[in-house]
Amino acid sequence: MGCDIHGYIEYEDWTDNDGKVHRSCFGENLGTRDYSMFGLLAGVRRSGCVFEPRGLPENVSFDVKSAYHLFVIDDSADDDRDGYVRKNTANGWIESGISRRYEDRYVTNPDWHTPSWLTAKEYEQVLRAREEDKDYGNVDQEWYAILAAMKSLKNARFVFWFDD
Repeated sequence: MGCDIHGYIEYEDWTDNDGKVHRSCFGENLGTRDYSMFGLLAGVRRSGCVFEPRGLPENVSFDVKSAYHLFVIDDSADDDRDGYVRKNTANGWIESGISRRYEDRYVTNPDWHTPSWLTAKEYEQVLRAREEDKDYGNVDQEWYAILAAMKSLKNARFVFWFDD
């Protein structure tokens, strides 16, 4: 069974009247399967991460929050869409330790693990370390495109997690 990354580029989009910064998201599920890169990003599938995983940022964008978490619905609700989980199922996950509650109506998706994020400067350090690892072949162009996009956006960060 393989491991995949779920990567998103977040950036500062606007500031409200109270001075709170709001973030938007560019891209979805960015990053190709590259176990050397996964190890350097977060120690996933091999050791040697450049920056220890930090979890999700506190001020995560709505799109990233919705991708990482599941919305808890009543047990009687007639809704089996992706992104939703019934209350009893969510409570069972929490009791067994495979999920955590987030805010009032969300839980972490038990299929996701090792969330983290990097600034553009940090991401570039990871990318340079990956270039040095010749045992895994050349770096896929998508990893460079992520950096280029981050550099073109205001206070961008690469937010990611993994599945197995």
